[in-house]
Amino acid sequence: MIAARHHRLRYLYGAAVIALSVALASANLLPVVATQVTIETTSNTLNTSFFGTSPNVVYISDQVGYSFFTNSASDMVYRKTTNGGTSWGSQVTLSSSAQYMKWAIWYDRWTPGDTTGTLVHLVMIVAATDDMYYMTLNTSGDSTSGVTNISSSPGPAFTNTFDRSNVVSITRATDGKLLAGVHDAGTSSTSWIVSCASTCTTASNWSDTSSLLDTAAADQLILTPLLTGQVMVIRFDSSASDIQSMIYNGSAWSGSWTNIDLNAFGNTTETAHMSAVTDIKTGHVHLAYVADNSTLGTNDDIRTVTYNGSSWTAKTDVLTNDSKGLTDVSIALNENNGDIYVGYLAQTTPGTNTTTNVYWKKSSNTMSTWGSEQGAVNTSASYLVGLSLNVSSNQRVYATWQDNTIADIMGDTLADLVPPTYDLSGYRLFANANSTDVGGALAAGDTAASLSAGGDAFRLRTLLHVGGDGARASLDTLKLQYVDKGSGTCASPSAGTPSSYTDVTAATLIAYNDNATPADGAALTGNANDPVHSGHTTINQTYEELNNFTNSTAILNGQDGMWDFALKDNGAAPGATYCLRVTKSDGTALSNYTYYPAITTYAAAGPTLTEQLRGGQSVVNGVKTPFSW
Repeated sequence: MIAARHHRLRYLYGAAVIALSVALASANLLPVVATQVTIETTSNTLNTSFFGTSPNVVYISDQVGYSFFTNSASDMVYRKTTNGGTSWGSQVTLSSSAQYMKWAIWYDRWTPGDTTGTLVHLVMIVAATDDMYYMTLNTSGDSTSGVTNISSSPGPAFTNTFDRSNVVSITRATDGKLLAGVHDAGTSSTSWIVSCASTCTTASNWSDTSSLLDTAAADQLILTPLLTGQVMVIRFDSSASDIQSMIYNGSAWSGSWTNIDLNAFGNTTETAHMSAVTDIKTGHVHLAYVADNSTLGTNDDIRTVTYNGSSWTAKTDVLTNDSKGLTDVSIALNENNGDIYVGYLAQTTPGTNTTTNVYWKKSSNTMSTWGSEQGAVNTSASYLVGLSLNVSSNQRVYATWQDNTIADIMGDTLADLVPPTYDLSGYRLFANANSTDVGGALAAGDTAASLSAGGDAFRLRTLLHVGGDGARASLDTLKLQYVDKGSGTCASPSAGTPSSYTDVTAATLIAYNDNATPADGAALTGNANDPVHSGHTTINQTYEELNNFTNSTAILNGQDGMWDFALKDNGAAPGATYCLRVTKSDGTALSNYTYYPAITTYAAAGPTLTEQLRGGQSVVNGVKTPFSW
């Protein structure tokens, strides 16, 4: 009864805050912002359960997300939202009666190259058996795999002494192999990383990759994928205050640790203070970590570094010598434009854990600079732990954390992301040139043109207007298609050949033309007669002789990308009008087509009167007929 009354009062208080915020916003005193929501009211009260370096929340779309946690009975559970985090469904038990202490998750599509995976991989540790367990949740229907012990026979047999200071991590390589690891504390314990290539719900398919981690202290651990099947492990060596990395090539670890920061000086009480994300497009790893916080609030930093595939480069601090007590950090990537978000927990009165708030910053230039501090996100300061962002998404950046004062898990949207939209916003047809430049214009901008001879080569320059968050370089793969509009229109063709939009190839009726000098994919050369669109900035892209293609440079919201296509009449019907369009590489139409480029092939005119009278005969379509009058 008291608990119910307590939650009811908190609900009324929260409603009052929302109402006040809306009222002030309507008076133009402050903007309307997202408000924290309660995800769970019966989470585990042991705050150290939530100290970790791996994520525990995932969004599989803009509206559908999952928050994983242990409840008050230490069962492994989750809650699901279908409205972007505005509310969360009932608690679903994944595994009970095992007394789970720590856990980590990995979502298939956080791995570079995976655009269709639906599994969330979970790894958990249990003190009663001192073992690590693995299971999956299939987000396509929410079925589960059951729990597999991956640290005892018939898999690798390890003797451990797990407690809540241990840190676990799991990831999936680009070749499908799973790696899961734990950093166990104490000289009598064993820290290790195991791997599995297939059917990972079978214990015997897991094997030891080697005990490369020391066991002197409860060090932090992150596993994250690189390209070509490699996996990186990052550790915070608390005994030496070092952050280091090592790479697994699919069968063995590299020979020695690579130093990232030899002067990190982490706090030994607040132990979850580093977070990494692998960019699914580039394979680069971005790492953020709290440093110089041995004594909270003296000269606390959040430092950042990037691994570019061969070496680490120090980037700009999110915070330097901050007077707040920094206790936790989490990172996420906007897949659309490459923006990086770093959330962090900070005590306004350093050393007083009940003064903790949630803040965040964003970088739009790969952590070279940072925007202003945003927050506090939470409604009121409290003892907050376990900050987690959903690592990588093209639709939402969401943060969860535990309010340990009341044992509730809270959440809030930091950014509602918008994948880029594309509109074929303009075009112009030109004569061909053996160059990345074009010949003379065949017609005005956004106007159909006709060829002057059978088999003519020509050029099409097309504009795609980009909306949403914009499109960073190489974000989407596109292709060019054509159709004979027949008796219909370009938007709705009918009875032509082909009668529906078909990929342009080197052998189609309207075909790609292979010019001798320029190479497919070369940067196009701008021309004074290029198409324009409503005064928007045009970002020149590439010259194309083949499908598929992409944007070679970033196109921001409100800008237009321009591509140059080398084409030809390849035996098309005389006098037929062919329409062209750009689609996604899987054939999905663009968001909109303001224009459809159109070209009409050459058709020879009929014989003149003089030609028909020549020789006293009329000649029509090659047939001679006596002429009389």
